[in-house]
Amino acid sequence: MTTPIPINLAFEDALTESLALKILRTIPTHYATQTIYNRGGYGYLKRTMDGFNNAAKGTPFLVGTDLDKYECPPALEIVPVLVESGGSRRTARYATRTC
Repeated sequence: MTTPIPINLAFEDALTESLALKILRTIPTHYATQTIYNRGGYGYLKRTMDGFNNAAKGTPFLVGTDLDKYECPPALEIVPVLVESGGSRRTARYATRTC
C-alpha cells in the first residue's frame, strides 16, 4: 500500500464538501485530508483563494464551489492547467464559462 497523499480541502457549502469527500473515497489514489475549510459561501473562497494557492506550494488543495449563479452550466468548457505542489507537477482541470 502506498503512503496517502496529504490534501487540504476548501468548499463553498456542505453539499459540495460531501460530494468531494465521496469522490475522494471512491478513487484508487489514497488521500489523507489535513484541513477542511468550509466557512459558508463563495465570497469566503474568493477572498482566501490567493492564500490557498500559496499554501498549495506545500500541500495540495482541492477547492470546490457550485455553479448556481451560471445560466448554462452544461456549456462550460473544461480547461487543463498545470499545478505545482511540493516540488511535483500535476495536471488539474477547471471549468470556464463559455456562454
